[in-house]
Amino acid sequence: MADLRSRNVLPRIIHDVSERLDSLHNAGKTIVWFGYIALVDVVQATLAAKGRRIDYVVDNDKQKWGRVTCGGILVSPPSHVMTTVRQNAVVFIFSNYADAIIQQVKGYGYEEEQIIRFPAPSAYAEEAEALLGEEILDSRRMTLRELQLAELDMLKALREFCADHRLKYYLAGGTMFGAVNYKGFVPWDDDIDIYMPYEDYVYLIKHFPVGGRYEILHWEAYDEFFWPYIQMVDNATVILYGSTPISLAQGVFIDIIPLTGYPEDRDEIEYRVDMNRYLESKWRWFYNSRGIVHRDQSDDRADIMKKRYDLSFYDSPNVATAVELWGGEEQWIVPRAVFDYGTTLEFEGEQFSVAKGYEEYLKLRARKYANAPVSAIQVSHPINAYWKN
Repeated sequence: MADLRSRNVLPRIIHDVSERLDSLHNAGKTIVWFGYIALVDVVQATLAAKGRRIDYVVDNDKQKWGRVTCGGILVSPPSHVMTTVRQNAVVFIFSNYADAIIQQVKGYGYEEEQIIRFPAPSAYAEEAEALLGEEILDSRRMTLRELQLAELDMLKALREFCADHRLKYYLAGGTMFGAVNYKGFVPWDDDIDIYMPYEDYVYLIKHFPVGGRYEILHWEAYDEFFWPYIQMVDNATVILYGSTPISLAQGVFIDIIPLTGYPEDRDEIEYRVDMNRYLESKWRWFYNSRGIVHRDQSDDRADIMKKRYDLSFYDSPNVATAVELWGGEEQWIVPRAVFDYGTTLEFEGEQFSVAKGYEEYLKLRARKYANAPVSAIQVSHPINAYWKN
């Protein structure tokens, strides 16, 4: 079995927030949390048990406005809230983009003493490096190119398995973009993304061999694995995936994301988009709150999967993903014919499958980056990956 370990830094985050909140609550201050991320739900639930609370959660991302999460958080646009409560408010900022947010808050007329800046999520994740422990002391850190080539070898193994079992797969996301524009990895990219029809995806989980160099990580087999999709991992390597609040130590990986059917009726589409956002909130709540929120918790993961993938990829008029909404991305939906099979493109000197209508898919995905600065696009994650001795 693959080696997988996790660490949740939420207890430290909750401690830091609670320490600040006690004196502010006694002074009758209104608390505004600027920047919604899923861990706020757990922070709020823990505070409520102590008779404390965050009064407002605001975010600049319009995709998040009006969202009511599993933890009962309502995400609001910042302008109205910030100007309405300014005289008695204190703003908590917990973001990798804190400098820009602080300037925005000051633009609403807030003074320095009304702003509390917590360490960025990435800073909290750094303490999870202890998950790798002494095993990496004599191990060689991988370069970006070595990491890319290790992922490429996994992609080849996936291609071979899919060919042998007549499964469909497609290059996706930045990997698809790289194939079109670079015939390989985008120079700064450090991961591979793959789409599979949900029906083929389930077959892969059930039938891919266990115990070899490459294995499939999924939530049913690995209770600590929190992603709502699967990964193929290389057991000859180890990498720290430092996300917040939960970090994972595991083998180097490629992401395999299922495609699901989507309806044609516009009202039904809007319903499913909202449903998937709420289901994503429930999924995150389950993992983030385990062992932290002290109340009975039901395991709804199987029910979440059933609801997300109840429409067949092969029999539906449209197709989409159901798991990329957690990052606040705009939901893309295309006619199923866009993902007709049989087209390949070159990627690192090899031919791999892509959607027949890949140009239409890329145009939709490009909207995510349409107004983003180059510095926000050309980003690699820290390479905390090593060859095992």
